Amino acid sequence: MTIRIFFLLTFLIAGLVSSAAGQSGYDELRSELIEKQETTRSQIENLQDQIDSYLERLGYATERYDQMYQQYEELTRVITLQQEKINQMNRERRQILDSIDVIVR
Repeated sequence: MTIRIFFLLTFLIAGLVSSAAGQSGYDELRSELIEKQETTRSQIENLQDQIDSYLERLGYATERYDQMYQQYEELTRVITLQQEKINQMNRERRQILDSIDVIVR
């Protein structure tokens, strides 16, 4: 009977040691998972910072584009007005030449 008690105690002690070792393995695995999660969270935050930076630069580029496009439209209007002015000056020149023709005759 003492042998049975010895085996029973040995079995219980082995189970406790195994359970403690299992707890240690669990703690290590949990620590690794937490570390991986923190690394992933850090990478996500880094990516968000990069996205924010590009969005800011895009906003600035869009403002500059809008300004340049407005300048383009205004220059196009100026060119159109200058062309109309040239057309009017040519018309006036023809009228003056017609007046000279009438006077000379």
